[in-house]
Amino acid sequence: MRVTLFGAGGGEVTGSAYVVESGKSKVLVDCGMFQGVPNADQKNRIAQEFSFRNLSAVVITHAHLDHTGRLPILAQRKFTGSVYVTGATAELANLILKDAAKIQASDILRLNRRRQREGKHPLDPLYTIEDVEEIVSRFSPVAYDKPVNVAPNIDARWIEAGHLLGSASIELTVTENGKKKVVVFSGDLGQHGAPLTRYAGTIQKADAVFLESTYGDRNHRSFKETATEFAEIVKRASEHGGKILVPTFAVGRAQLLVVLLAYLFRKGAVKHSRCFSIAPWRWRRAGFTLSILSSGTSGCRRLFASVRCAKSWRRPSRSCALRLRSRER
Repeated sequence: MRVTLFGAGGGEVTGSAYVVESGKSKVLVDCGMFQGVPNADQKNRIAQEFSFRNLSAVVITHAHLDHTGRLPILAQRKFTGSVYVTGATAELANLILKDAAKIQASDILRLNRRRQREGKHPLDPLYTIEDVEEIVSRFSPVAYDKPVNVAPNIDARWIEAGHLLGSASIELTVTENGKKKVVVFSGDLGQHGAPLTRYAGTIQKADAVFLESTYGDRNHRSFKETATEFAEIVKRASEHGGKILVPTFAVGRAQLLVVLLAYLFRKGAVKHSRCFSIAPWRWRRAGFTLSILSSGTSGCRRLFASVRCAKSWRRPSRSCALRLRSRER
């Protein structure tokens, strides 16, 4: 068995991608996009000499772009296998990848206008909506904790990671010459105590573990401490008639903030205020998240009702109008 890293290694913390080879089987674990690093676009344009046509299957830990962002390139390379994901990851990755394709189309249009003025040839986006739709059609939903044969002599099992709805660590069991070896890919692990996600599951043993560690040897404080600090910020803003602007880049952050605000409003800790977002797909994601949660306990159903304090806008111009109205007041 051989494992090759094509991202999230050697000092990189984005672009997660591992290829596990055993005999004639070749399985890709995650296919993430490089973000926030020099030459990210060049790194994201996967080298031609690495042929995805030989892949037996793809397995995905979770929907965040640094773990799924290069998946549509598989469609460009005529990948015809299955992409195994949890059900929730399939839903979220569909939204995230389409959003990424739209942003790329907008960015490349602006860049090509400048290149045209400079007499340069136009560039193509990394991938298109059509590429996203093609790879999404290859998603094959799996259940947690149930082994799936994803390639000859390779079984995969998804274990709750507690990081994002649908997130998982993946345990690969590889059989060679009658002997079994277990390799674990952690994906991103969540923080205990956070709402909207379950606690991470446990894995009893493995022959090798690829553990992603974005924060190195730093310890996170508890979620309770973070929530307390957030509550104090909201209280100060409320008491002084201020406003809070939050750039919620990561999927899941906006929903978490709204849940915390809903709790503060319901508890009466702060005056009820209106919440706005200019990213409507985030609230489609919120509705998807809470539609699952609301089928559970009465507490989850109350949470579903509370999150409706948020209003989303499709166009940035609407947020500009809000800013102008605020100044007039």
